[in-house]
This record gives sequence, C-alpha cells and structure tokens, in this order.
Amino acid sequence: MNKKQWISSILAAAVLSSPIIMPTKGSAAASFIDIDGSYAKKAIVELFDQGIVTGVGESKFYPTSNITRQDFAIILAKTLKLDVSNPPALPTFLDVPTSNYAYSYVEAAVKAGLIKGTGSNLFGTGQNLSRQDMVVMFVRALGVNPTGKAGTLQFADSSQIADYSKDFIAAAVEYGLITGYNNFFNPDAKVDRQAVALVASKFLKFKENGNTEQPASTPTAQPSKEPVTVPTPVVGGSSSSESEHSSNSDTNAPVVESTKFEAIDNYNGTQDQLRGLAGAIGEQGAAVQAYLWTDANENGEVDADELGTAIALGTSAADGSVSAANIGDLDAGTYTFVITAKDSSNNESAKKAAHAVTVTLSKN
Repeated sequence: MNKKQWISSILAAAVLSSPIIMPTKGSAAASFIDIDGSYAKKAIVELFDQGIVTGVGESKFYPTSNITRQDFAIILAKTLKLDVSNPPALPTFLDVPTSNYAYSYVEAAVKAGLIKGTGSNLFGTGQNLSRQDMVVMFVRALGVNPTGKAGTLQFADSSQIADYSKDFIAAAVEYGLITGYNNFFNPDAKVDRQAVALVASKFLKFKENGNTEQPASTPTAQPSKEPVTVPTPVVGGSSSSESEHSSNSDTNAPVVESTKFEAIDNYNGTQDQLRGLAGAIGEQGAAVQAYLWTDANENGEVDADELGTAIALGTSAADGSVSAANIGDLDAGTYTFVITAKDSSNNESAKKAAHAVTVTLSKN
C-alpha cells in the first residue's frame, strides 16, 4: 500500500517517529531483510519472538534508525510487561495526549516511576532518545539504588555526562548493560533501534538470572560491538534529560514558520497527519499545536470563535522539525490550520493568520 511505502521511505532517512507496524508472521530472522549485518541481530530476533519489538513495514527493522522517546516507552513497557490496559483519563504530559498511539505505554511507565519527562509537563514526544536517558530508564527498571556509583565511571568523556545520569550509567556498566566504545560513552548521542534491542536483551537476561544484588566486582568499561558516533566536546547535559528543567527568564515565544508544515494525505480509514519540516519551529522542545480554522467572516483575521479544538502535534526537534501527528480521518477537501508553539517558559506564539497553513486532501 502507498501508506507503507511512505512510512518506509521516511524511516530510511532515519526519521523514526510514527507508530511501529508489525511485520508479516514468521521469525524475525526470516522477516527482516536488513539485520544480517547488525551487531544486535540475535537480540532483535529474541525480542521480536517475545513481542517486544516489531518491524517497519513487512520486511525491515531499520536497525540504525534513531528511536523516539515515545517509541522507547513502548519497548520499555513491553519489556517489563507493564499493565497498559487502564491508562488514566487525563494525560500526565501536555505533548502526550490520550489520542497519542503511545499514550497507554507512556502512562504505564510514569506510574512505574520510570519516566519523569523533560520538565514543564512535557515528555519530549518526537525527540530522539539520548544514550544517557536510555540508560537512566533501564536502570530505574532494574529496581536497584545507583546512588554513589558515579565515582566508578572511567569513560574518557565522563565529564560530559549529565549529573542526573552519572550514577545510573555507572550502575549500568557495573551490571553489564552497557560497555561504551573505545572508552567513550558519548552520552548525548542518539540511540538507534539496534542499541535499544541489545540493552533490552541484556536487561532481560540480568533479570532472568535473578541478579538483583550488586555483583562482586565492578567490571572496567571495555570496547564492545555497541558503536556510537565519534564524540565531540559538549557543554552541559542532554537536551532531553530525564530531570526537571527549571524555567528561565525567556519572554519570547517560539517562531512559527507555517509554510514549512505539510499534510500527509492517507486513504479512508487511516488518519491524515500534519508534520513540520526542518525550520518549522524556531526552537527545540516547544509544544506544538494545530487549530482547525474557518474564516467565517472572511476578514482574514483569526477570531477566537473560529478555531477548532487544539490538536497536539508533539514537540519540536533540534532542527525545528515536528514529527507527523494524527489530525483525523478527514474527508477530501481543503483545510486551514493555525499552528502555535509554546516553550518551557510558557511563551506561546500568537494564533494569527500568518501562522496558518492550508492543505488539500484528496484520498478520502
């Protein structure tokens, strides 16, 4: 189908932000044609057989594609077999509404104390997960107390690891969940799907062996087959930290370039979507919403009674892009949406015609 072809082409460009689709039945080794060269092939097969990970389309896993925070929450919840059958009526995070495909998984992880978000009631939907945040959540899931372990870190880039994650990363090394690469951890590097699969597999084996107490000795960080990009000097912690961010004195609302938003026109029975290309929003981490607008009096101005209910599109990425979000299974026609963005200091862009985008749908 055209929908699957579109998803595959987007993910081939390393944009992994849409709900993951189950591949055809059969073993992962037989279904996935792109994992033979992956260092995590065995882990991918194991997790697929347990229903923890799925593929993209009918035959690919995209092992080197980055993973978004909401897709990681799904894997985390499945790994721990969390109860996702009874999510709360009201969302914990502004950017994970009840309509989000990952809502029940994110809420289950919140209830289990594994996820705290990025601050200002935001989860960071659409943002790619960093290595240090992945480790923080897996170690929380172990149920161990990592306090005071940071002093054992021996990575060459330990000074670049955010304070909130140092104890957790040290514990992950101690328990054999991670090893780093050439004595570098590279905390801000974005995690790809194969890396998550490998750590999740190690996590499960650790739990299955009944290892809930500290091991007798602390292993030294050694190179492994868990590759990361060559680290570059970084000042400060991750932009998607699992600690609460404090608000600052910023009073400027994020810039909205509505001309860089476009619709994804899906067939009847599948929700249409709206996404922002690079540069759509002027800053990272802004909560983006869309309002259906009908200029009833044709005055070219956005009046309050002309706007529909806000549709949460997620949060802006580092390049200002916004991942595709559902806007409804709309009939064929032309629609105008007013886009707004709110930063962590609660500065929200104006609801005005200059922030409107008009799209034409034809497939329903």
